[in-house]
Amino acid sequence: MKWLLVTGLLLTLTAPVDVFAQRVKAADAGRTVLLSGDIDSALDIYAQALNKNTKPETRLDYAYVLALHGLYDVSAVYLDEARQLGADPRLVVWYASRIVRLMGYPKLAEDMASSPHKLALWLDPQADRLQERFGRAAPEHQTPLSGELVQRRYKAAKEHVTQRRPYQGMFSLLEVMAATAGHPAPRMAYSMALEKAGLYHAASVQMERVVEDTQSRKPRANVETLLNRRNRLQTLHATSTNPTAPKKGRQTTLLFFGGRYFAADGIASGGASARLSIVGSERNNGGIDIGYNYTSVRDPISGDKIESTSFTLGVTGRNLTKNSNEKFQFFYSYGVRATFAEPFQAGYSAGIGFSLRLSERMSLDLASELTLNQIIDAEINADPTFGMTVVTGITTYFGSR
Repeated sequence: MKWLLVTGLLLTLTAPVDVFAQRVKAADAGRTVLLSGDIDSALDIYAQALNKNTKPETRLDYAYVLALHGLYDVSAVYLDEARQLGADPRLVVWYASRIVRLMGYPKLAEDMASSPHKLALWLDPQADRLQERFGRAAPEHQTPLSGELVQRRYKAAKEHVTQRRPYQGMFSLLEVMAATAGHPAPRMAYSMALEKAGLYHAASVQMERVVEDTQSRKPRANVETLLNRRNRLQTLHATSTNPTAPKKGRQTTLLFFGGRYFAADGIASGGASARLSIVGSERNNGGIDIGYNYTSVRDPISGDKIESTSFTLGVTGRNLTKNSNEKFQFFYSYGVRATFAEPFQAGYSAGIGFSLRLSERMSLDLASELTLNQIIDAEINADPTFGMTVVTGITTYFGSR
């Protein structure tokens, strides 16, 4: 039965490689189809790829494809997600400027692209051709929004900006500005959204327009505060080499501490457990697991209880399921462990669990695992032991990217 342990270990080590290959294949397929001009098939491929691929760059691709279909508000959601997940801010700027151009605002897109940006080399040569085919008409040729809808979008846009979703705020404000031409308030909010994304030059250009709009409406208005804001943005642009990354990013490291209880026929083991993991992507993490255990075994002949302590060291991983969200996270867990005792044992476990996010930096975890343990000793010919393990504890998240 020792072959089960070897098989489990091989599956644990090769599964991530296979998953990564599938992710790369799906993303490449989406790009190939998009460059051919078949945006409907590209949308389907990327929608499916997002279930497997958590790379922020895939979200940027998907945002662009959504914009080609005219789904600008949805594309903004994925721009903000990619930014929060650690995408290169310069690459986000390039995609955002291209989407703004598709929306029919070439001058505003040009202002955004004047900030430091990084070309999507695979798409850049074909972006103009796609713009010609799928770009929207200029705002003056579009049907204006109704007054009630303008108010709703303006309110939602300001909330997006305060909640660190600058691109969702920008895209809503573009529509509001088009419907309220010359009013300084929406343009002021748009400038704030640009600043939140680190697009200081574009933000300063909009502040200049705010000053002009204010003075045209109220020639005697005191615009000193507005000019000071514009000057501050110009200074930030002159001293900044990159758009800013979001302050709130994905945590890169997590530390779990709790308890572990294992039960099998005639065996009970419990003890403290700790795990230090590195977050590989939005849904995956893996790390080192250590533990100190107290074990009680019932002697099959005498019936006496035999007690012992041991130290465990292993490698474990977790994969979040698709239905996880910021508050409740469901995951698959798996790992291999070595138990340093007399005799030495090796084990493999796999199970399911959930995390209740108590705060941005802390969660309560509970997992149930099917565990297989095998004694590794040339003098002892023992069958593997199957049992259930329950793990519970607190996870602390720290670091950001």
